[in-house]
Amino acid sequence: MEFPGFNRRLARAPMTTPRHRQIFNELHQAIAAGQYEPGDKLPTEAELTELYGVSRTTVTRAVRDLQNEGILERRRGSGTYVARRDPASSSRADIAFFTPFVTSPGHLPHVEGLIHHYLASIIGRSPSQSRFVYQCLSGDESESIEVRFRDSARRILESDVQGVLFYPAILPPEKMHLNQMAVDLLATAGLEIVLVDRELDCTPHRSPFTRVGYDNVRAGFLIADHLAQVGRRRMVFVGSSSVATAIEDRWTGFCAGLLHHGISPSPEMLLEPGDTVTASFCKAFLDEMRPDAVVCYADRIVAQVGQHLAKMGVRAGEDIALAGFGEEAVASLLPVPLTTVAFPAEPFAEAACEAILERIENSDLPIRQIIIDTELIVRQSTSARTE
Repeated sequence: MEFPGFNRRLARAPMTTPRHRQIFNELHQAIAAGQYEPGDKLPTEAELTELYGVSRTTVTRAVRDLQNEGILERRRGSGTYVARRDPASSSRADIAFFTPFVTSPGHLPHVEGLIHHYLASIIGRSPSQSRFVYQCLSGDESESIEVRFRDSARRILESDVQGVLFYPAILPPEKMHLNQMAVDLLATAGLEIVLVDRELDCTPHRSPFTRVGYDNVRAGFLIADHLAQVGRRRMVFVGSSSVATAIEDRWTGFCAGLLHHGISPSPEMLLEPGDTVTASFCKAFLDEMRPDAVVCYADRIVAQVGQHLAKMGVRAGEDIALAGFGEEAVASLLPVPLTTVAFPAEPFAEAACEAILERIENSDLPIRQIIIDTELIVRQSTSARTE
């Protein structure tokens, strides 16, 4: 397969340069040299994948970076073209990021805050001067939560955006309909919707929207698998009564990891901490369950559990293993470094941007579930049993 201006040079490129950047440079140089003029169509991503002998993901990232630089433009259903030099030829897409579970971006949890940061950065450097609008939960606390949800959605409508990345709030079961209400207001007004991280309702329900989420099932499996490998057998999972598909999926994966090692999961392993983790809650599960490992659905919950256990003389990483999810800074409050699952925010934000832009370009695209992988980071809090 031969194409003008392209050859198989990656094998001779410095290994310190990532492959997607090597392809970026190769394509950029061919275009700069005039081998492809503005408006010319490039080979397809499948053809470039075969040409360079790399994965489709690597080629996609290189092409996306060139698009972000304004060098290429994608035309839905047609292909990828060298961008015309007239700035007016670039299509503008104004996007909102809606997080109705906080009242300001400063209150966003760690991972959510990073996603917000990368979304603003990616959209802000778009050559088409696209606009990024952030919307949290507005209104006075004296107003009902339903009124505040509705007013927040209406503010998005007033901002005149074309698409919304909606991050559903974790709410008690009787309030979960508020997420659906907000989305209905936006969708009825003709805005494209992509869900961020969570579904609007628990399994098996699925909304008619594309969702970008983390592989929480695998994340839960990885933690249980690791704990079993280091000799921990009596594990518990500190969960939440709030409705959240992410937490539900972590528990599902955790149970699968236990079964993989011949450990039978049971409902008693799933512990409900209530609104706040208390010393009495921790003492109760220590006395009743006598666990040798505690997994919490978020690092901030692990930090609370770990502090209570330390006051009781329980040694984290020795008497009991601790693990969480999120790679949050609050985990530094523990006496030992915490084993956790990291959720990479930058590729998540890139996938979310791409998904909403695709839907703005073509609302007839099929609904997708886009899953971003996670990484288990093993530290001292889950050391092997010495018995």
